[in-house]
Amino acid sequence: FHIRKVPGGRFTEWLFESSKLDTRFSVSGPFGDFYLRAPEGEKPAPIVCVAGGSGMAPILSLIDQASWAGESRDLIYLFGARTQADLYAVQEIAELQKSWKGSLTFVQVLSHEPEGSSWTGKRGYVTDALSELNLSWADVQAYLCGPPGMIDAAINKFTQLGVKPDNVRFDKFE
Repeated sequence: FHIRKVPGGRFTEWLFESSKLDTRFSVSGPFGDFYLRAPEGEKPAPIVCVAGGSGMAPILSLIDQASWAGESRDLIYLFGARTQADLYAVQEIAELQKSWKGSLTFVQVLSHEPEGSSWTGKRGYVTDALSELNLSWADVQAYLCGPPGMIDAAINKFTQLGVKPDNVRFDKFE
C-alpha cells in the first residue's frame, strides 16, 4: 500500500499516530477497470503514464504486471511530486527498467522544489512535461493516477496533443 498522510485526515492521522502492528482492519477495492490494454495497429504506439503522489501505486502495479507479461512497447512514466522529499520507489522503477523489453523512461517533475536546491531534474507541473515529448500522439495509450486536478489537466493536455479519448484511462483519487 502507498498511503499519503493527509494533515487533518481522519484515517491517516489515526494510522500514523502510533504503531498499528497487530491491528486488524478490512480493505476493499479496487473496483475500477484500470489495467493495461492490448496494443492497436501494426506498430503499437508507446504507453504514457502520468502519476502524482500516491498515484505511484497503481502505475507501479500496472508497469510491474506488464513487465511480468513480457510487454515490449516503449513506456514513458512521468511522476509529479512537490519536492525531493516526496519522491519514492526510485529503486523499484530502476529494477523494472532493467527487465523491460522495450524502452522504459522515468521522468520526475517537481512543482514546489525550492530554488537553489540540489534538484537538477524537471520543474513545474507534471502535465506540462507532456508537451516536451516527441511522440506521434494519435495511438498513444495514456494511464493516469492521482489527484483530481492533475487528472483533469492531464486529460485536457492529452486531448490537445491528439490522443484518442478511448485511449486515456485514469484512476482519479476523489
